[in-house]
Amino acid sequence: MPSRFLVYCCRTFEPVTLFIVYKNYLLTLDIEDTMKKLQLILPLLLMAAAAGCGDDDDDRPVVADKVFDTALNAKYPGASNVKWEREGSYMVADFYYQSFDMEAWFAGDGDWRQSETDYGPNIQVLPTEVQTAFAASEYASWSVDDAYRYDRPDMTFYVIDIEKVNSRDLQVFYKPDGTLIQAIPDIADITPDTPIPSV
Repeated sequence: MPSRFLVYCCRTFEPVTLFIVYKNYLLTLDIEDTMKKLQLILPLLLMAAAAGCGDDDDDRPVVADKVFDTALNAKYPGASNVKWEREGSYMVADFYYQSFDMEAWFAGDGDWRQSETDYGPNIQVLPTEVQTAFAASEYASWSVDDAYRYDRPDMTFYVIDIEKVNSRDLQVFYKPDGTLIQAIPDIADITPDTPIPSV
């Protein structure tokens, strides 16, 4: 069977030329010109890529000041596997407490602002009122991705992250008594600055 695609490369002392024969057409490519262009473009591409990679050190583990360790131990005595990171103006402790993965948010002065308890997809650990309200809601047929408890100085609320094929993921917020607060698209983390409507 005759070859329909042939490539020939000829090198004299200078320029390297690539001859491509395809279906009786001859294409020539001057490798030297292409390499010169690449030598100009490649450094520009590398600089653009380096500039696009910001040094976002907000999520890197840090050593917390004693005021934060003291505040965490006062709020959650016996917390284990504590790792600190800075998120915006807050110091956030990621730790285990009473068999759950938790986060606690502290202001710059060590003042506790919010805690998050991650229950995973296990909604059976939520208050019965929240379970009952969710089971009776329009979202009962959706898949539960995660369930959380949030504690703030002035309120406690629960969030169930849900998903459904061909639908946008949602976060459904409940009061401890099972009252629906809101259902919104799952677009961001909940921080102490996230407004929660009162019902």
